[in-house]
Amino acid sequence: MTKIQFCQEYGINISPTEWPCHHLPDAILGDRGELAGMAVETLIPNLNVRIENAAPYRADWKGLVERYFRTIHGHVKPFLPGYIDTDFRQRGGRDYRLDSRVDIDQFTEIIIHLIRYHNNHHYLSSYDREEMMITDNVNPIPIELWNWGIENRSGRLRTFPEDIVKLNLMPSNKATITARGIKFKGMYYSCDKALKEFWFEKARSNLLSKSEKLLDISYDYRQPNFIYVRSPDGRDFEKCFLLEPSERYSQKNIHDIEYLQAYEKWLYQKSQSNELQAGVDLISDIESVVNRANVLASVTVDEHLSNTQKVSGIKENRASEKAKRRDDEGFELAKTETSILTTVLPTTNSDSPENKSLQPDHLELLKKKRQERFNEHRE
Repeated sequence: MTKIQFCQEYGINISPTEWPCHHLPDAILGDRGELAGMAVETLIPNLNVRIENAAPYRADWKGLVERYFRTIHGHVKPFLPGYIDTDFRQRGGRDYRLDSRVDIDQFTEIIIHLIRYHNNHHYLSSYDREEMMITDNVNPIPIELWNWGIENRSGRLRTFPEDIVKLNLMPSNKATITARGIKFKGMYYSCDKALKEFWFEKARSNLLSKSEKLLDISYDYRQPNFIYVRSPDGRDFEKCFLLEPSERYSQKNIHDIEYLQAYEKWLYQKSQSNELQAGVDLISDIESVVNRANVLASVTVDEHLSNTQKVSGIKENRASEKAKRRDDEGFELAKTETSILTTVLPTTNSDSPENKSLQPDHLELLKKKRQERFNEHRE
């Protein structure tokens, strides 16, 4: 995004000459915090930007930064409602927060106006111009100093595509190739390269070494729908998309997702004691049923029978039990105490010996056919 586009988002139109800086710096002076440690580990080697952090409690080491904070305060204090003055914490002091009226977008708009004023109109009275600057009649105004420096002192100005700069400014981490997808913080992703090179199939077949499974990625805390697999030099990337099983995390930020996962883990741990007790109760219930069955068997089983005699009637008992269950469990819809069939005049009993002799017994026919086939196979 150019400075022109940035300012237009806040309703401010500028010309390219008002804010021409769009190059990577040679170094960034930081106040520790976000510019210390792992957060900028990709910025240094991939874009060749030096990070210089001032020592803690040494404001005098970054005087230009501190002085400009004071300059900003001096400009906005008389006009900005809610500006917190030095007596804020004094006993009986006014709570200036109650006067606040400006939101973050409006405050950003004010800062843009301050930068435009400083760049194009602020006269640096204490700036020591070089002899060539005086010869060229260059006023100590930031925009004139910049333009003169670009023309006479430049040579290391560098630019990169916007996406590559953003890639190296994002937090970095490791992701793992698994059979289900590229796993990162409990979520699963995929990309075109993974599908073309069969990453997930190789992981399922254990064809990837431990180092091959690990991927260097960049991600945005605010947009976990995507992660980006970086090339070793940070000049290219592969965009990965959230897979369907992880879509419940869509449109949430990383902090919300980590909270949700921690809460689910807590619920699981909390349920373990209840599940353990339920398992003990289940074992007790099964043992109770088995004990009752043993008591009943000790009364009904005739111990004088041989093992062959005990199992000889299994087939008939099973058929009898099935028939009984069909009668007991069969459905009758709109059932009434007095069946309508009782009002129908009786007809000839179909179960009489005369009727049975006239009707074929299909069940017996099937049994005979099955026995005949069995005998044929035995022969």
